[in-house]
Amino acid sequence: MPIVVMLLTIAVILHQGSTRIDLWLLDGLSELKASPSSDDIVIVAIDERSLSQLGSWPWPRELHAHLLDRLHGARAVALDLIIADPSPQPESDLELARAMRRHGHVYLPIVVENAEGKPKEVAPLPALVAAAKGLGTLDFERDSDGLIRRFYLHSGLGAPVWPAFATSVLGTTRKAVPPGSMATLDGWARSGERQIPYFSGKVGYPTLSYVDVLGSTGNIDAIQGKIVYVGVTVRGMGDVYRTPVSDMPGVVINAAATQGAMEGSLIKTLDADWLTWLLLCPALLWLLVHPFIRPTSVLAVGCGAALALLLCSVTAYFAFRFWLPLASLALILLVSVLVESIIDQQRFKKLALTDALTGVGNRLCFNESFRSAINMPNGRQRPIGLMILDIDNFKLYNDHFGHAAGDDVLRRVGSVLLAACPRKGLAARIGGEEFAILLPGAGKGEMNAVAESVRANLEALRIPHPANGGGIVTCSVGVVCRAVGAEGNQRELFVEADEALYEAKKNGRNQVRVAGRTVVPVSPAAA
Repeated sequence: MPIVVMLLTIAVILHQGSTRIDLWLLDGLSELKASPSSDDIVIVAIDERSLSQLGSWPWPRELHAHLLDRLHGARAVALDLIIADPSPQPESDLELARAMRRHGHVYLPIVVENAEGKPKEVAPLPALVAAAKGLGTLDFERDSDGLIRRFYLHSGLGAPVWPAFATSVLGTTRKAVPPGSMATLDGWARSGERQIPYFSGKVGYPTLSYVDVLGSTGNIDAIQGKIVYVGVTVRGMGDVYRTPVSDMPGVVINAAATQGAMEGSLIKTLDADWLTWLLLCPALLWLLVHPFIRPTSVLAVGCGAALALLLCSVTAYFAFRFWLPLASLALILLVSVLVESIIDQQRFKKLALTDALTGVGNRLCFNESFRSAINMPNGRQRPIGLMILDIDNFKLYNDHFGHAAGDDVLRRVGSVLLAACPRKGLAARIGGEEFAILLPGAGKGEMNAVAESVRANLEALRIPHPANGGGIVTCSVGVVCRAVGAEGNQRELFVEADEALYEAKKNGRNQVRVAGRTVVPVSPAAA
């Protein structure tokens, strides 16, 4: 089982990220830690009402310029719009650039697009770049379940020099990146992975309609000294993403990331190399200590270790704002010790019901099987075949050859019984040299054939026994076969088979006696 834990752990590492189990735990912790949405962030929404009054998208850029003039009291304006293509009226672009300069704190996004299989940075128009207070990348990362939980503090083509758009509005600028501190995907480089701390509740951030801010109905006082995000909230315009909370517009996700950066609640994550060691070390430790754990304690120790891994994840999240994806490893460990415990219980049960010397069932196993075979539901009856075997003159064999040789004979008798016993039956050792085969549902013909097969096969081994008739080891067998259906018949059935065995011994041994008649073998030993 420790090897299984190691192999499954390696599979998780190759998965390159958090598994669904880890993500479920992360979402639960995020919900517990979630804080109310901040009043310091206001969203100006390009919503359905704005589109119906201002016309279809895209709008003339003079409208954006007018909006920025109306937002002159905002601490910062994050214009969450892609303005990379020139307007048919160049004056519109210049008007927007002049409005950005007048405001002085307008931030624009850089996006990455796939161009013939390679990433491509798409930046705003040069005039707008010159007028912007800062630029940042829109770089959300989808997890394996398709939900947005992560973004990167820095990213860029070739090197992660651009800040995230969500943090650029707080004054984060371009940075120099030391070698080895970034992760690269097809030329797009990233560093500083963080979990987005989504806000709690259903109210969300204070939101004003774009058209209301342009007109006289907007509560402009609401944006004084605030960070204002301007972005699309309409479904169907390609800027709505699935998150653990709900489907969210990108502008709201950016606002949540900005709030996390403002409050210092962004959750750090491990890079791939550290994550590999994080998962391998507990698995290696379990592999090393497992041989020293008593089998009866494996379940308790394994459950404790799994709980400790979960507590590490929870403690790191709340105390150190660090995400350690250990839930999958904890589950692997827990399932493995549960399976190991079940296997051990089955093995112990088998050992408890097996004769250690011969490998057949022991007396306890025989009694339980006998009782189960007889106690039919609703008083029903069915035939049961029972044979009892006794090795002829076995005490004399032990006296002559010693107990070690006697044990070897017992083992060989056990092998003969196991070979002759049908799959539906039970072979058991019920005394020193006394064995039995219980065969529920057997008719007289089948039971007689099994008994004679055992007797003949043992005789065919021709194990020397000078003190026995014929000079070889033989056995006597008593057989009974009849319908039973009450618990009281168990003793009666056993007594009948025992009496038949007594008759077989009395009449010369090395024979099968069926209750009511005798089967006399024709063999060299009897000659």
